[in-house]
Amino acid sequence: MYSPIRIEAPAQVELPWGLQWDDLRGAIPELRLPLGVFRTHEIRGLHQSGRSQILLLRYEDRDGRQQARTIFLKLGNPARPEVAKYRYLLERGAPVSPPLGTATTAAGEIMIFPFLPTIGTTAEEADDLLGLVAEINSIRDPAAELFRPPQGTPGYGERIREVLIDFLPTAEEARRWFDAYQEAIVAADAIPLALNHNELSFQQVGWLDQGPGDRRRLVVFDLETMSLRPLYTDLAGMLPSLANQTGRTEDDLFRSYLAKLAHRTDETTDQRLAWSRMRTLRIIRTFESLPWLITMAGTIGIETPQHAIARLAGDLGDSRLGSF
Repeated sequence: MYSPIRIEAPAQVELPWGLQWDDLRGAIPELRLPLGVFRTHEIRGLHQSGRSQILLLRYEDRDGRQQARTIFLKLGNPARPEVAKYRYLLERGAPVSPPLGTATTAAGEIMIFPFLPTIGTTAEEADDLLGLVAEINSIRDPAAELFRPPQGTPGYGERIREVLIDFLPTAEEARRWFDAYQEAIVAADAIPLALNHNELSFQQVGWLDQGPGDRRRLVVFDLETMSLRPLYTDLAGMLPSLANQTGRTEDDLFRSYLAKLAHRTDETTDQRLAWSRMRTLRIIRTFESLPWLITMAGTIGIETPQHAIARLAGDLGDSRLGSF
């Protein structure tokens, strides 16, 4: 699990990024008199950039009662704005964490969210995660301008080629694998587009308490990368981890996802074609993960490049790409 870790001795701090108490009044309407800000939790997971904080706010409400509320703050990335995506998806009932409000300072746009104490899913909650993926994928006609995929990194293909040369027995073998990667990219162009998170992992989902009597809901956050991609993109990235976590077969998990997708779209799916498409996307994702895995070598919980290449060999062997 990636749930935040409670700090035993919370430290009193200032609001970050030039944020002022008055900026919080839209998110906390009952706020009257500020009393203090405390850092109470450490955020877990990869890619900690210092752009997110969990803070406890102590304040006096309009009735003179002392209150305490924990919030999650995120400083937006101007190159990948998120607020409009949240608004668009919430209007459509999508499972995303609802911002309490926003504020703009010299540092940039700051999003204010409810605190989600439970991040990630357990093995028993795998179908909830599959349902979330299906719900996002099933959103009809997403706004193309809002969910435009980011530009690729120049020269990234050459970095993939270099990894293959380093890890495969011969240059000819590396060339054959790289040809298969390029064929997979061409094949992916035939797959229908759908809304995908694109970097979905256990640390990007959490449980939202919807109030007394309501069932808590699994929601996704960190929408910087949310964009139109080939259907099954998110599932292709999550399926190996889900199978490892649950002990269920990938085929069983995939069929469960397809059933949830069909329930939302009222469309039947050729399971063999769907599996072939998902595998093609997984091949692409694995190839494109190799340079990053090199940089993360030795990190606990991160797949080794050798393991990724072995897994890739299995997928390529089952595909019809290149001469495999």
